Amino acid sequence: MRSARGSYIKGHDSFTWSVGPMPMLSCHFPNMTKARARLRQAEAQGDALLAAFDGKVVTALKEVEQGLVNFSAEQDRLNALRRARKRAAEAYRIADLRYRAGSASCLETLTAQSDLLTARSACAASVQRLSSARIDLFKALGGGWQDADLTEKQTNEQSGMRISTK
Repeated sequence: MRSARGSYIKGHDSFTWSVGPMPMLSCHFPNMTKARARLRQAEAQGDALLAAFDGKVVTALKEVEQGLVNFSAEQDRLNALRRARKRAAEAYRIADLRYRAGSASCLETLTAQSDLLTARSACAASVQRLSSARIDLFKALGGGWQDADLTEKQTNEQSGMRISTK
């Protein structure tokens, strides 16, 4: 009985056993140590990929949560600024009426008008920030957008329409 290390044809991770002067009976035994090591390596790679995926999911959830918080806070701020703008408009209206009646100075009217313009400006800035917060939330939720011309062209191609631009 003799044992030989597996040949290049059978692979480096097996043993071959032969009985007798001529190899009449031959058995092939795989090297389980290497197979187990490869299995552990594959499991470790799978665990690493799963951890990376979990990390991306957690990051995405944080971005969505932050987007919702920013959107909600800016919406509340805009509502408060609209109420302030409404009060400033009423104060200006009353100051203007008093000025026309002669019971208020021009300075009071100008001050009320300045307050109204400041409130309008703050509302406009808040609307811009709210729009940005909406876009950020949309992107965090996985949304995207395309150029309008490109979208129209794709829609026409999908419907089979050909538009001449002559």
